[in-house]
Amino acid sequence: MRELIVDGYNVVHSLPCLKKSQTLELARDRLIEILRGYADSSGVSVTVVFDGAKDSESVLQGTPKVIFTKSSQSADSCIEQIVHSAINRADICVVTNDSLHQQLVFGMGGFYMSTKAFADEIENKVGELNEWITKHREGLSD
Repeated sequence: MRELIVDGYNVVHSLPCLKKSQTLELARDRLIEILRGYADSSGVSVTVVFDGAKDSESVLQGTPKVIFTKSSQSADSCIEQIVHSAINRADICVVTNDSLHQQLVFGMGGFYMSTKAFADEIENKVGELNEWITKHREGLSD
């Protein structure tokens, strides 16, 4: 997998650590922060797509790439367009719990991961990073 595409609100509403955030904006920001750490530690290109509430699509560059769709477009259709236009769809994995969307992505030659599997993946990356820090702690300076 070289590219991870995340159905933002699907993940926010699926993971207890995000659902309990005080506001949807805080949950979104926390997810973006988690995805930034994942991208940095894994080397995978990450894009998160949120259903927008504006008349025009907005894209925030950086890590991860953040897309807010037009009000007339769903995150699902935006993600489908991204997968469809990809040169090598086998390098793409979409994080969503939407079974119809999972099958559509798979049918186009991409892969999918449930939010639970993604949460497990994040835990594994954090564990690997903690092990590396513990192993190399003496060489680290303040």
